[in-house]
Amino acid sequence: MKVRNTVVSALLAAAVMTAATGFGTYIAPVSVLAETNSNNGTITVNKATDNETYNVYQILMLESYNKAAGAYAYKITDAWKRFAATAEAQAFFNVDNQGYVTWQGSTKDADVQSFVKAALAYAKNNGIQPTQTATAANGFVSFSGLNYGYYAVDSSIGSLCMLDSTTPDMNINDKNEGTTNDKLVWADGYGYQKINDSYIGGTVKYKSTISVATEGPKNLSFHDKMEEGLTLDAGSVTVTKEGSNTKLAADTDYVLTTGTADGCTFEIEFTQEYTNTLKAGDKLNVDYEATLNEKAKVDGPNENESYIKYGNKTTTTPSVTKTYTWSLDVFKYTNKDGEMALAGAEFTLKKADDNWNVTGEALHFTKTGDDTYRNDANGDYASLTTGNSGKLNLDGLDSGKYILEEIKAPDGYNKLENPIKVEIVSAAENANTELSSIVKVEDKEVADRLVKVLNVTGTNLPSTGGMGTTVFYLMGTILVIGGGIVLVARKRASVINE
Repeated sequence: MKVRNTVVSALLAAAVMTAATGFGTYIAPVSVLAETNSNNGTITVNKATDNETYNVYQILMLESYNKAAGAYAYKITDAWKRFAATAEAQAFFNVDNQGYVTWQGSTKDADVQSFVKAALAYAKNNGIQPTQTATAANGFVSFSGLNYGYYAVDSSIGSLCMLDSTTPDMNINDKNEGTTNDKLVWADGYGYQKINDSYIGGTVKYKSTISVATEGPKNLSFHDKMEEGLTLDAGSVTVTKEGSNTKLAADTDYVLTTGTADGCTFEIEFTQEYTNTLKAGDKLNVDYEATLNEKAKVDGPNENESYIKYGNKTTTTPSVTKTYTWSLDVFKYTNKDGEMALAGAEFTLKKADDNWNVTGEALHFTKTGDDTYRNDANGDYASLTTGNSGKLNLDGLDSGKYILEEIKAPDGYNKLENPIKVEIVSAAENANTELSSIVKVEDKEVADRLVKVLNVTGTNLPSTGGMGTTVFYLMGTILVIGGGIVLVARKRASVINE
């Protein structure tokens, strides 16, 4: 035998050191008593990723072995003889003139992985075909009719494994958790979260983190889909490897496409040349921005989801964020025979800081319906006038503090002396996956998000020529008329006496 017990010990040591790594590196112990090779070996990969392709490559053939003596004779296969002459291979094993192999490299997991990587790269670059290929289904993939020997295994998602298939049935576990994607949105005061709120016209900032599970992931792509209330700023998209300040180069490391046929807002296809540089544990941050537009849902979530694809058909579960914008209603009325709506009241709404100091000019709005207005920095309405309903329905507001001021009262009514302090307060619900909000007026919550503004009519004041003077005029008139009647009566009496 050309392969002595020291070689066997090295292989078994590798088995002990790497068995716990699952689909990392695994060298199996020998358990067959026969001393000659056979073509009845099987390899089964459990916990495999469905629909992905797995390949096995026989690098060494086990010519014969004696379990009792602990002796194993390996030979290089014809397809791999040129590889055996490379520096990468010779760092791990030596091939004598008869083709027998003696292992001489490190058996540490990281070093053996380096060997596997070099072997698989050589196979692909030099046209070495897999011994067998199979597609995983129902969580496993199986290879049968294998010649006993030393095999390297890889898959279409980039995970790899090395094993010694010297027993009829070999079972290994693919412990690859899979490359993942987690999407977050910036929430002022809280950092990146799953939820936030903003105003229509506001910028929404996103960050998706791709966590690489396997070295050199294959066919890696990122996909993002926004609801119609969000408009992507394509120029804001950047990709950065975490821990590095250097952004990936568009059109070199990846290709960005917008308006894709599958309904995504945009996609990023990473080049294989770039992903070959990635290691397990690396993270890629995809940062980008969108604008909350006029089609945004009000008092409900505007969702943005992202997911990744890799390997042949593996697609991750979408990671979703929700952005909210809020409404605020105003009702102008007077207490006359109940709450009577008042038309003609004119209001402005301004943002305020935490101390209720106004922070800017009156917000502008665009009219979208009867008594309904949408927050719009370019809108025509900086002041809003109530109609016959007495209501103003305002949409597209961020949470925070506002000053509502009546700048003109309805005709015949007194204008409010002081502006009204209004606050929209949002709060997370359902394990920070949803937002809700309430409206407060002067620090008290109001029902139905309604700010009720009462107006009082003015009082008729006294005028010159009041009722007292009128009485004197009336009495004088009566006396004059009475005197005239007496005078006429006396004249008649005098005529009769004559």
